[in-house]
Amino acid sequence: NLKPEQGRNLELGLRYQQGANLLSATAYRNRVKDLIVYVFPTMQNVNRATLEGLTLAGHTELAGLRFKASYDWQNAEDEATDKELTYRAQNYGTLDISRTLGNWEIGTALVASDKRYTNNANTSKLDGYARLDVRANYRLTPEWRLLARVNNVLDANYSLRAGYNTPGINGFVGLEYRQK
Repeated sequence: NLKPEQGRNLELGLRYQQGANLLSATAYRNRVKDLIVYVFPTMQNVNRATLEGLTLAGHTELAGLRFKASYDWQNAEDEATDKELTYRAQNYGTLDISRTLGNWEIGTALVASDKRYTNNANTSKLDGYARLDVRANYRLTPEWRLLARVNNVLDANYSLRAGYNTPGINGFVGLEYRQK
């Protein structure tokens, strides 16, 4: 019984780039009719919602290290109730540091999120969290890479969705092909 979403978006972005340095800022305001949201155990429409926020991002290289960072502030609310939309953190950010050493690339990422409400009444919430991930990849050929990643290396206790377990430390190994 879901209705399709309809919306209007206003967005203003600024971007500065010089060599390996990039800074950007994007402000936005979205008004959405029939926004589709997850409310356990199903999906439903929110009659009218407003999502407004600011995204700041940047990257640079310093002493052989690549630094990437982003920060998002978002106010997402149901216009009928003035309550925050479910599962949307007001603050979310990442910091990624990596280095290339020959055919190897190694890196780490810190991901942090503010609390998120799990119900429309904003009476139940998931706490905010910070998680540290590490990764390495080895370039076999210009197109093929062997990847390895360990997520949540500090075994932070957090949950992305109410009622679902989020694994503690977990890993991933893979082979990637990038067509030239």
